[in-house]
Amino acid sequence: PFRKVDLAGATGICHQSISNERVTSSTSDRRRRRFFHGSSTAFAARHKLEATASASIPVFCGQKTSSANTPVSEGVPFPVDFKEICDQAASGLQAGLDEGLKLMEIEFPSLPQRVLESSTASSYMVSDANIQHAVNIAKSFPSSLKIKIMLPDEPECTRASEVVGRNPAPNISLAWLGDEFNPLLGKWKASVEDKDDLFIILGFSCQELPDVEKFVNKKANGRPVVLLNLKLDILKGDLGLPFFPGKDLNSRFLNKFRAVYYMRFRSYSRTILEEPYIINYGAVLFRCFPARWQVHFDAGRGSPAFVKDFEQRPVSSAVKRAVQEQLGIGDYISKER
Repeated sequence: PFRKVDLAGATGICHQSISNERVTSSTSDRRRRRFFHGSSTAFAARHKLEATASASIPVFCGQKTSSANTPVSEGVPFPVDFKEICDQAASGLQAGLDEGLKLMEIEFPSLPQRVLESSTASSYMVSDANIQHAVNIAKSFPSSLKIKIMLPDEPECTRASEVVGRNPAPNISLAWLGDEFNPLLGKWKASVEDKDDLFIILGFSCQELPDVEKFVNKKANGRPVVLLNLKLDILKGDLGLPFFPGKDLNSRFLNKFRAVYYMRFRSYSRTILEEPYIINYGAVLFRCFPARWQVHFDAGRGSPAFVKDFEQRPVSSAVKRAVQEQLGIGDYISKER
């Protein structure tokens, strides 16, 4: 009865670093780069690509590898499909609730890479997938916990209800933000109920982040709030631009959110002084609270390899440096982009 994006057995979400395949790190129109996998045996041996590939772990790259040889950092293996992502995200969220966290963030790619690369991919497919992810995560909690999935406005809520229904489960419901009464529409909007225990914020743009802040301060009343797949790192970069919220929103509000589940792909390029001269490589920053932050490297063998873990969230340069050290190219004088 509902419109759904087919996520069953979805694979291919990570960088597919087969020669000349395109990759993207987000659902927005971001710059794409081609991955080049050096074919020189001498280069591979010299820069430890073969050694890195032998430490591969399962990921969304077409086939699931055996978990028997899966390296584990702090007991959290890299997930192999969206079901495991949602299970891990729910586990991280529960750990955050147990720690008493009130403002939390969950971030991971919404769709498989093959879908994002398709000419048929659209923002509607992303939003439909995200609402399914939100419901799947919410269903991991007991029915005694009342969860409300909050969307920006009534049209978005109506569209989401076409995907999962207005009440996907007895303890899960959909609603939207905004003033309690809209004089233009002449009717009351959905309001937060006292019985609600947890709010999942979904589908908000940068311009709508002040509405989220207002909701947290005036309506949540200290109850836990989770930002799901808002791509907060990207939205923060738009703060301060004309017609966008000011940069003070970050220090005043957004920096209070803690990542209880995080997975983001990054692509880098480095020029060296010998063949193949240009090395394009990918890194994945991964974390499931309360475990340590992990950096993984896509070795071009169909599954990423664990590189290093961090106690605190590493900055982008630290992630890049960790992968370069694994490749053995950290000492080269180069031009990076």
